[in-house]
Amino acid sequence: MFRIPAAACLIVCAGAAQAQSTTSVTLYGIADIGIFHERIKSEGDTESTTGLLSGGQSGSRWGLRGSEDLGGGLKANFQLESGFNLNNGTLGQNGRLFGRAAWGGLSGGFGELRFGRQATMSSTWFGEVSPFGTSWSNAAIGKSGFRASDTPRFDNVVTYLSPKFANLQVAGGYSFNTRGGVESSDRRTTAWNLAARYASGPLYVAATYDRLNTSDLDTNANGRDPSAIQLGATYDFKVVQVGLGWSQQKDGWVKSAEGASSSPNNNLGESAYFDGKVNAYLVGVTVPLGSTSLLASYSHVSPDSSAFPGGDSVNVYNLGVNYALSKRTSLYALASLQDGDLYGFAPDSRTTQFGVGLQHKF
Repeated sequence: MFRIPAAACLIVCAGAAQAQSTTSVTLYGIADIGIFHERIKSEGDTESTTGLLSGGQSGSRWGLRGSEDLGGGLKANFQLESGFNLNNGTLGQNGRLFGRAAWGGLSGGFGELRFGRQATMSSTWFGEVSPFGTSWSNAAIGKSGFRASDTPRFDNVVTYLSPKFANLQVAGGYSFNTRGGVESSDRRTTAWNLAARYASGPLYVAATYDRLNTSDLDTNANGRDPSAIQLGATYDFKVVQVGLGWSQQKDGWVKSAEGASSSPNNNLGESAYFDGKVNAYLVGVTVPLGSTSLLASYSHVSPDSSAFPGGDSVNVYNLGVNYALSKRTSLYALASLQDGDLYGFAPDSRTTQFGVGLQHKF
């Protein structure tokens, strides 16, 4: 047996106690697994899948979040977050170790600065407009027509979050290159976003703007820089919470700039772009019933004729039930219908999804 002298033990313990008074590191995570059935009909061809799905309600993940008090109200902060697939043990986010988040920064009376790989604040804040947020598989707001809230995660990001002014907070972010490392100006796709939120009692309001500045070498861009505006609000009537949202996406999908580090920096792919605009509208409700919550949302997504000539508008219907077994563990069920094609608006297309699952937070 290895023994530590009493004096040394006192020194180590005292040092640990001092460190604990100024530094905190939290290990956290979500383990989410369910059985899902999905049926996709695309331009007359149909494909069905049934099996285990990791992250049916929230993406399975583990992470470290830390903060050190530097004195004078200044703190050093960091977050490392790794996504994984519970059904087979593989890494998420195209195999990245910390694909969900990897950043460090400072916070104080001026607000907060974050440097590294992050999700856009416009997605994080606007996601609260939907009862399903940015989670719940196909029912997520980003999978229901609001593509700028499909949790885009960009590399090389500087994000600023302001202090709260009364009930208002603003944020802004800029990515020097959305994928991979440092590149010359003509090879990189940059991105920036602005977001604001207002929360007072039962009222929550969010407004966001995202824009890509595409690489000069992207032959698919043809001078197009995709952008998105989002406006939305929720009001909690206690017996029911109601949410409303609107988005206009122009010249392409902001989400498309996210990708694996191996993806070419100078090409987002042909499907990233379109001419014209796509408008999306959402209404959602949440009904709390003790340990059970009922969730429902409806979205209408409509491209203009120049964006997808001959394309059909899409209606999205989502229903969900969440039953809390404890503060950390819950059972859930989901049904989702996309009466059309949300990505190419091709006629004679439809996606249905049903699932039940178990989620545990730690």
